[in-house]
Amino acid sequence: MEKRWVGCDPANFHAGRPAGLRPEIIVLHSARGTVFDAVRAYSIPASSRSAHYLVARDGAVTQHVQEGDTAFHAGLRVNPSASIVRARPTTNPNFYSIGIEHEGHPGAGPWPQPQVNASAALIGEIAARWRIPLDRMHVIAHDEVRASAGCPGPGCDIDRLLVLAGGVQGEKVLQIARPLTLTARANIRRSPDTTGGVLGVAQVGATFEATGITRGEPVGGNDWWYVDAAGRHLWAGATDQPLPGDADGDPLDDPGSTDEMELSHGSAGPAIAPVVAPTFAINRSLALPPKDYVAVATPKDLIVLHFTAGLTARSAYETWRNDPRRIATAYIVDSDGTVFEMFDPRYWASHLGIKGGPVHDKRSIGIEIANVGPLTPSADRSALTWWTGKTFCSLDATNDYCRQRYRGFEYYAAFPPAQVASVAALVRYLTERFAIPLRLPPADKRHEFDEAFFTSFRGIATHANFRKDKFDIGPAFEWEALV
Repeated sequence: MEKRWVGCDPANFHAGRPAGLRPEIIVLHSARGTVFDAVRAYSIPASSRSAHYLVARDGAVTQHVQEGDTAFHAGLRVNPSASIVRARPTTNPNFYSIGIEHEGHPGAGPWPQPQVNASAALIGEIAARWRIPLDRMHVIAHDEVRASAGCPGPGCDIDRLLVLAGGVQGEKVLQIARPLTLTARANIRRSPDTTGGVLGVAQVGATFEATGITRGEPVGGNDWWYVDAAGRHLWAGATDQPLPGDADGDPLDDPGSTDEMELSHGSAGPAIAPVVAPTFAINRSLALPPKDYVAVATPKDLIVLHFTAGLTARSAYETWRNDPRRIATAYIVDSDGTVFEMFDPRYWASHLGIKGGPVHDKRSIGIEIANVGPLTPSADRSALTWWTGKTFCSLDATNDYCRQRYRGFEYYAAFPPAQVASVAALVRYLTERFAIPLRLPPADKRHEFDEAFFTSFRGIATHANFRKDKFDIGPAFEWEALV
């Protein structure tokens, strides 16, 4: 999600966390005023006040303290009811918590839907990053630390936030794609609420390929929304299945009444986008069997580029076929530009290898590019060899390699023009089909590991952005060719 860095006065936070402590709980607050009031307090050294994040009523999120540092937001313990806080009577809760303040006053009533959505998304991101369970033991109100605080107030529905963040135990999500038929003309939105941007309008009788169900803004008492693989949302009340069912068809909950508040009666807005077709040939001769990937459709907002560290697409294919860990990418682009689809890009496999779970594997589409990667000069410096010890090219063949020092190597194998063109065409096709932003990382981050930045980044990234021990995609790839 989008966040803007603002910071705070250095006197209002501590760098790091003592005694090896890490974030274990998320504490929710009311800012007791406007965004301007809160930011001003954070900038006054004598205030001793800060929070890691501030969520405005319109959903804008600003960050004021790095998550690895200690903010001054909940430290005073007064008759705490939170079990984790009670279990640590001598430890300042600031040392093991992340604080989120919300614009407004404790007695102001329910939060606006944009603020609810932004807070839920932020909670979900933080929880995934620090492996914090999304439950009422680990996501708490300030008055569960300090009973007299009355903060964040009754307008904060933490149970609702947890549902939207995807963390309530027993929450039902579709495990397979399910076609729905529109029974009324309705908006297709960016998020599950009536303030989410309208991406299109679905006509009566149109089909919506749902890949999941989520809770969102109640419309006429029905808060179920369907989502497709491109991350587009449709209110359930506009479909032939206003009462969603799980993968076995069993009802999830009473939807209440269907209401026409979310039905689209005007003529504005484009028709629902058709399935995007590629403008290039896709070769499926190396398609992987179902045992080598997870055939569950998941929303996508990221494309991750890799190189195979081998000469051909088939060599990577054969390696994956012999690995029981479901390591694969949806596509491999061979050196001659052939695009191989290994499995349906709506599905996922473990292509990143990140400890802590597959959250980024699920949200991303992986593209392997047949390229050997880093090269080493031969003993007589007449040629360049790859990791197998075999010769890759002569040192005189300057079109076959790039000379740039990166992660301990000085030479990297070049990507042939036909291959680069195919990668660019594939990236453009996938970004259009799945509504992924055609966005490159800032130039200073394209080759760097930055977990905090890329956890919330949407667009095009590489393996090295998520793993500091990886080289791909390396310095030889032409980033600008993608856009």
